[in-house]
Formats: sequence, structure tokens, C-alpha cells
Amino acid sequence: MAISAMGVIRRRAPVLPALLVFLAFVLLAYGTRYAVVEPEAMGALCAAAGAPVWCPLRTALIVVTEWNGLGLAAVAFALACLLVRAPARAAALGVVAMASAGAGLILYNATWASAATAIALVALARRGDDRDQPSDFEGRGAEPG
Repeated sequence: MAISAMGVIRRRAPVLPALLVFLAFVLLAYGTRYAVVEPEAMGALCAAAGAPVWCPLRTALIVVTEWNGLGLAAVAFALACLLVRAPARAAALGVVAMASAGAGLILYNATWASAATAIALVALARRGDDRDQPSDFEGRGAEPG
């Protein structure tokens, strides 16, 4: 049985959207890190009386990253992607895992986020391979009735 290039691309299709989402969240996290989280002026602005309305969101993000929230969430979503049987749900969980991992890699949760990236990519690639397998009634085993 020959394997065509289109067959390989079709089989890996769940990985491609996840990689694009990953890249988008990496870029978004870079912007957030260097424009909102790290500048001392932003910290001083939020510490002053009459701080802007968005300062609690900045503080919440900092607390989440201090407790590895993004990385741990990414691992949880990646493991769910690995374990869920429904292909559409697994693909959605994989994309969410990649988004969380992309943000986590940049926003100080690199250890957990890198593990989640690996798990999610393996799970999504495995899902792509599963689509090429015949079902029980497509030529394997005895036919019913």
C-alpha cells in the first residue's frame, strides 16, 4: 500500500490548527508579558491610588503564573485530549492544551507547558493516525448477520 503526500497531510491535519493556535498564543503572551506584566511603570500604576480598572486582571494573571496555573491547565487539557475517545472533543481539548501551553511557555510556566505541548502533539498526531484505521465493519472480521 503506497502512502501519498496528501494522505500524510490529511492524517496530520489535527496537528496543524493546534500549531497555529499555539503560535498565536505565544505571540499574544509575548505582548502581554512585555507590555503589561514586566514593566515597572505598569506595577507602579496599579499600586497607586485610583488604579485603572484592568489592574486586578493583571494581578490575577501574575498570581496564576506564580502558581503555574497556565502550565498545569495545559497538562490537564493535554491529558484529557489523550484520554477522551470522541475525536471532535479530543481535537478541541488538544487545541486548548496547545493554547494554554503556548501562553505558559512565555508567561513563566515553561516546565509544565513544555510537557503539555509534547503530550498534546502526541495525542493529536495519534488521533490523526486513528482516522486511517478501518472500523470493525469495514473489512475486518466477520460481517454481522
